[in-house]
Amino acid sequence: MHAHLSRVTIGVTQSLEMGAHMADLAYAVLLIGIFAVLALALRGLERM
Repeated sequence: MHAHLSRVTIGVTQSLEMGAHMADLAYAVLLIGIFAVLALALRGLERM
């Protein structure tokens, strides 16, 4: 019983770490996207 419980705990920990990595990746992509939009907006304003 105890071995099964520790396996479940390890699985939950791994899935939480995976979720944290995905959140970090999504945050990085979001930041890059925001900077790209800002750069394009500034370019558009320069042309006016």
